[in-house]
Amino acid sequence: MKDKYRIILQECVNLISLYYDNVFGEVYTKQREKINYIYGQLQSEREREDFFALLAESTFDDREFYMIIMTALYSATNDSICLANVVKMLDKGELDLYKSFIVAQQIYHIMFMDKSIKINYSELRTMYEGLLLRFENEIDLKADYIPLSERDKNKVILVTKQFLGELHAPSRIVREVSAELQKNFGIKVLVIIALEEVNSDECKQVWLEPFIFNYYEELNGGFTFEYNGETIEGYQLTINKANENNIKSILNVIRTVKPLFVLSVGDTIALADMMRKFTHVVTESLTSDIPISAAQTLINFNKQLNDFEVLKYIESKGQTFINNNIMFFADGPQNSYNRQLFNIPEDAFAISIVGNRLDMEITEKFIDVLTNILYCNKRIYYVFIGRFDEFNDMITEPMLKDRCVYLGYQKDLSGIYGMMDLYLNPPRQGGGFSALIAVENGVPVVTLEDCDVAVNLGKEFTCKSMSEFSDIILKYILDVSFYNSMKEIGYKVAQNSKNLKSNIEIILKEISNE
Repeated sequence: MKDKYRIILQECVNLISLYYDNVFGEVYTKQREKINYIYGQLQSEREREDFFALLAESTFDDREFYMIIMTALYSATNDSICLANVVKMLDKGELDLYKSFIVAQQIYHIMFMDKSIKINYSELRTMYEGLLLRFENEIDLKADYIPLSERDKNKVILVTKQFLGELHAPSRIVREVSAELQKNFGIKVLVIIALEEVNSDECKQVWLEPFIFNYYEELNGGFTFEYNGETIEGYQLTINKANENNIKSILNVIRTVKPLFVLSVGDTIALADMMRKFTHVVTESLTSDIPISAAQTLINFNKQLNDFEVLKYIESKGQTFINNNIMFFADGPQNSYNRQLFNIPEDAFAISIVGNRLDMEITEKFIDVLTNILYCNKRIYYVFIGRFDEFNDMITEPMLKDRCVYLGYQKDLSGIYGMMDLYLNPPRQGGGFSALIAVENGVPVVTLEDCDVAVNLGKEFTCKSMSEFSDIILKYILDVSFYNSMKEIGYKVAQNSKNLKSNIEIILKEISNE
């Protein structure tokens, strides 16, 4: 076992060195394949348990090295046991607090991108709450809970971890909710953007190939933004060691303000959860998953949710769970567009593929599926919209390359949908917002089950596997009656989802019952 261990360890170190030296392509791929082959020789569960025990023991004095080796191994093998071991290591509290937050965020992101990875909700909560407790001790937060009767009913704090452009669904939700609270409820809003670590060098110390949040550096500190006729105040900071005094100051200011409640848009935002010590915190998930949060109230929009063990766990924590509707809103088309200007054939059946993370969501398997679909009908033409920097490197098959176009980021997405015939959702989480905009503009959707798009639109638009995509797309092309009926169903779904005011009223009712 020790010989195999040393070989795997050395090959992981070699992979890490290639990454740090920016050596990718075939060399990097072959190194990952080499690790996967050697690791595959640990055939029994006992052998793998012994391997991981030996790795933990030999890296006891250097937990950063343990983490980077474990993530290199995961990168090469896709074995979720690696992630489970990382979760267990974080539970022990042996890694630096802020680097632990980095590691935890990478785990959440991987699980968001790949639904096949299963780690129990209770284990993720235990990991997160351990980090939250360490954070509270580090900040030395001391605060008594402020009764509802003493809180300012005209002030709310909204916390998020990212604030980008209006086509970024979470950022759009922050804008809409803030403006709605101020304009129609008379409640003053302060938006706090609690960035996860955005220093890629810090992230690379504990995670191979880390996901780094995009952010606008110019928003650091205090800022204001205009939206729907409202001027909204905000403050952006990074959660790290260097900002501890700033974090303390922010918490003290918010405690002094005595807000009616704190709305955490998205989950696993430790800064928001710390505020539960002195006011009511509501965490609203932006995916179909239940939020990982210590807030008093958790909100999820998955109407198909039936995980009773998780719901029982939440109840045991003294938390309230609300199954609310997704917050949806969209501008109508700003312009009418001509296909010719975008190199889309006039007679094409244009299938849009939309997203801000297409580099990660468009896989080789999905590309093979797209290519095979082309054989069904010569009119099929793909239109990629959003962020797809690797388009030219990934779309290389001649027939596919000839029958697709990449439009990049389009602010007037509703107007662009006027040129589309169908919306095809890759296997992913996310995409629910752009899919709702599609159906509102008369573009039917094809998606797999068990994802945000399916939850938002309903089972009428789902397929059990990608092998069904060809048949359903061909039906949309050939059966006009079917196409029109699905257009009508989708439009009704979008209209029924426009419920921002009622969503906020549900939250306010929950607070009033405190």
